[in-house]
Amino acid sequence: MNSKIRFESKYLLSKNTLRLFLTSLLSMSLRWGNLALNLTGLYFLLNSDFLKNLLSDYNNALVYTGVVILYSIIFFSTAMTASAIKLGEQFVYFTRAQRAKGQIRLLFKFLHPKKSLKALKLYFTVNFMKIFWLIYFLSPVGVCAGCTAYLYNISYLSPDVYFVLALGTALLLSISTVVWRVAVLRYSAAPYYICLKPELQVKEAIKKSIRFTDGLLTEGVLLEYSFSGWILSCILIIPLFYVVPYIKLTKSVFVTKSVFSHSKTPQNKYSVNLLNLLKSSEHIN
Repeated sequence: MNSKIRFESKYLLSKNTLRLFLTSLLSMSLRWGNLALNLTGLYFLLNSDFLKNLLSDYNNALVYTGVVILYSIIFFSTAMTASAIKLGEQFVYFTRAQRAKGQIRLLFKFLHPKKSLKALKLYFTVNFMKIFWLIYFLSPVGVCAGCTAYLYNISYLSPDVYFVLALGTALLLSISTVVWRVAVLRYSAAPYYICLKPELQVKEAIKKSIRFTDGLLTEGVLLEYSFSGWILSCILIIPLFYVVPYIKLTKSVFVTKSVFSHSKTPQNKYSVNLLNLLKSSEHIN
């Protein structure tokens, strides 16, 4: 399956590389540029004469409370905008994965207060679950690392023993990371369902994603690890123009294939016969 997905992704990427790269570049610039602009504004405000004058004329607690409230609203709006643009970027790739053009203007499809709020809720929920599963699967690694450090500090053991302990901890870390990626890959189709049906609730989209990606998680993780060589090639700047849209498009193709591979095929009303003359309820044994 993965080889077919990679082949189809390369085919869909042909003659569309520049447009998809510019879509991702614009998405990243708008999201992180907006955040950087707000942080810069907060820095200059905290060091401005205007704030010093306010603090000298009014109650300090009241002034700082106002600043906190103001920038809480600003950062919440920034998060909504960034989530909407991120979902729009994924929508472009999902559209291209289904052989449509995937125009750059689709990047701004979800820049609406209600849609932006739903996008924020989607990414907050998904990222919260990812962090939860990361902590869950890395807890045994932390215990092993802590025990190794404890034994190293309080007792003398041969270097071979420490080497075995360190090697076992590293092996457990690798296994835990792979299992974590398998667990969080269940949420990969949730943005697709929101793009497909904007009226769908986030909770329902996540449930559908878990249900329809089940059974293909191992292939998905293997597909992700197959990008290692491409990612290492990005040490040089030039491969980024191809690698970024290729990886994102391949993941989008995987999601669409996962969803449609579980869709029910229409039931034929005829029995298996060459001329389709008899209905299934009228076949002769």
